[in-house]
Amino acid sequence: MATGYLLRIVFNELEMDSGHHTLAHRVLRYLWAQHVAGVTMRKGMTGIDQHNKRHDSILEDEPFNDLPLIIESVLPAETYQAVVPGVNRIIANKGQISAASGQIGSEMMQTEGQHYVVKLFTET
Repeated sequence: MATGYLLRIVFNELEMDSGHHTLAHRVLRYLWAQHVAGVTMRKGMTGIDQHNKRHDSILEDEPFNDLPLIIESVLPAETYQAVVPGVNRIIANKGQISAASGQIGSEMMQTEGQHYVVKLFTET
């Protein structure tokens, strides 16, 4: 079985780089250029930023709520090692990167006594 990583990148949707582009745009373009497949971006309903300021979905104009964006992808170990330094340069202390290691591939089979954690995301 191959080892892989769930790469998770989190930052606020209004965060900009020095060229006045959103970090979401920069990160997604970078991952696309690196041929990272299966990238998913979603928006949180509420969040607390690095300055301990709470952001909630209360304003009618969604972008002004400045909610957290979460970008995720499951990557093989080699791709993960190659991509993370570039993502670190892009977000430059304006967000966070986390990873969870696990097994990937079609040969994964669950046997008696093994269990997996499954996350279900629902909208209410």
